[in-house]
Amino acid sequence: MSEKDLQDSVPQDSNDVDSIESVEPQGENTESKNIESNIDSIIADSKNSDKKFQWYAIQTYSGSEQSVKKAIQNLIDQNNAKDRLKAIVVPTEDVFEIKDKKKKMVQTSLYPGYVFVQIDLDTRLWHLIQSLPRVGRFIGESKKPTPLSDADIKTILDKVQNRPAPRPKVSFSVGEIVQITDGPFANFTGVVEHYDMASKKLKLNVSIFGRNTPVEINDVQVEKTM
Repeated sequence: MSEKDLQDSVPQDSNDVDSIESVEPQGENTESKNIESNIDSIIADSKNSDKKFQWYAIQTYSGSEQSVKKAIQNLIDQNNAKDRLKAIVVPTEDVFEIKDKKKKMVQTSLYPGYVFVQIDLDTRLWHLIQSLPRVGRFIGESKKPTPLSDADIKTILDKVQNRPAPRPKVSFSVGEIVQITDGPFANFTGVVEHYDMASKKLKLNVSIFGRNTPVEINDVQVEKTM
């Protein structure tokens, strides 16, 4: 999934901003930072890893990625299963907004509603993780966890390794017309019906072949038509 680079939108004149306030996402901890700062070793380990360790995507409630990550780590510890888990990754980006000449920087998830784990998964561990609060399910076919492809996990880890430049916080208004720039509905325009700022997801009404079709999409997959 491609993302639009908004680096050019970042104000360059520091005199316009009195101060910068940095805010970390809820549940962020030292171990989380260590995993993402050591992403080179995670990538190398992924290439050389025993095939029993696979990468999976776990769907969570939007905004709960960090708390779910911590809950999985605690679950692994409580079940003496540290040898079954190699990594948990929640890719993040820096988003800022300016209010009263103060720039507030916040870390948000690049993949709202998803946590990625490299794990030696069996049925028991699968069900234990899936029963955790705020966890939806493992992504997979026939309701069973399906490992991510090498190409998919490479894309995800590359984004962790090469964090995008801070981008401005974007908001959308109901009734606003936007153009879809990525995904199966690319180049279609849609009318905003709802925008969830926490999950960064838009609900659009898109006219496809003369029929109004509801579409849910990430805000990085659209741009304003002005």
